[in-house]
Amino acid sequence: MSENFASHLLHGAPFRFAKTMPHIPHEYTRRKDWPCESSFEWVVRFIRENGVTESFGRKSYIYFYANGFK
Repeated sequence: MSENFASHLLHGAPFRFAKTMPHIPHEYTRRKDWPCESSFEWVVRFIRENGVTESFGRKSYIYFYANGFK
């Protein structure tokens, strides 16, 4: 499985707008909203193993670029 598969799964994933942080607009997805828990877990592992570490504020996070999103 590959980056294309991860991008495909994320493209079809349910995302929610983070309404508690409108000054830093972003969306997120939750395990409980995915129809297939094993797909969610696979994507999380893939991102952790293949994502890029970048700083945001004083912290570092792992990011994955897919489908025009970060």
